[in-house]
Amino acid sequence: MKLGKNLRMKKRVLALIMATAMLVTVCGGGQMLCRTVKAQMQKRDVSQNAAPLPTQTPSGGEREDFWCDSTRIKTNGDYKYHILSEEKKLITIRKIENANGKLEIPEEIDGYKVVGIGRSDRLPSRLGIAESEYEYSDFGLEEMSVLPESSSGVTEIIIPKYIQFVGICAFENCNNLKKVKINKRDVNLYLYGEAFLDCNKLESVNLPEKVCTEGDVFSCCGTIDEVTMGISMSTNADDSDCVFSGTNIKVLRFENKKKIYDISRYTNGKIGTIYLGKNVKKLILKESDKKYRNWEIFEIDKLLVEGKNTSIEGWNKKHLFLGKIYTVSGSKAVKRAKKNKLTYKVFDNN
Repeated sequence: MKLGKNLRMKKRVLALIMATAMLVTVCGGGQMLCRTVKAQMQKRDVSQNAAPLPTQTPSGGEREDFWCDSTRIKTNGDYKYHILSEEKKLITIRKIENANGKLEIPEEIDGYKVVGIGRSDRLPSRLGIAESEYEYSDFGLEEMSVLPESSSGVTEIIIPKYIQFVGICAFENCNNLKKVKINKRDVNLYLYGEAFLDCNKLESVNLPEKVCTEGDVFSCCGTIDEVTMGISMSTNADDSDCVFSGTNIKVLRFENKKKIYDISRYTNGKIGTIYLGKNVKKLILKESDKKYRNWEIFEIDKLLVEGKNTSIEGWNKKHLFLGKIYTVSGSKAVKRAKKNKLTYKVFDNN
């Protein structure tokens, strides 16, 4: 009995090793998954607020894949769009030709309301589209990127409040893109995997509240001058990816809200200065009891804490890659610095 149990355990371990070896082969051993695998095969969980992954099988047998249905694809001038719901008059934009400079997504095309940019293997449940119950296993032969070579001159993208999702790899490799501006939200905006991957000239990004992200949305973007956050930097707790993994940030600014911000899964990057507004409740750099592994190491030069009651978790004398704390007199940050023998400096809040 015990022998049979040990044999089964060995088989499981061997199967796990083989699966891991295959994954490394497909992905070239890098940190990020192969984009093709990610777009067409891997069905990861989204952040805790994101739309549920559609996995139901449609009744009535097989059907043509939603994104390959040519009857849903229309063109108007420089815009190619996909009809999500004829009944509700909802569309997502698949391609934008000949765009340059500042790009702001239109609210309507041909009487249809634009709610998405690009494509994904799921749709926000709030849209209430019946087809979103089905699993989209194929995106067709067309490239996922919304901007083709004819639109390579786009330098700024404005995402209006009526847009509810940005698809997988929608703006990857936009080599001249400098600014991503997301307008304040009335409803959730879902940024799906690698939406802005390898946009290596980015200078400014803002992520206001009600933005939900998968991992790697802004990964491998070189160095971004300033990032303003109204959301947590990490994705859901079971996901090791981060919105900015592999990207350096000169100034990371957290909006002045009474919230807890978590950057514990930010990896392989350097942050020049983190600024915490005076009403930020807590910043989680790492879980206090978690050991650091080499691939998780990142650097922070300065941490500016404006509020007296802002607490810092995961910054102690063992974390040599974290720099100096600048804060106000009598703050929780000062108490933590003294307790853990950290370098700090008090500044005048005026």
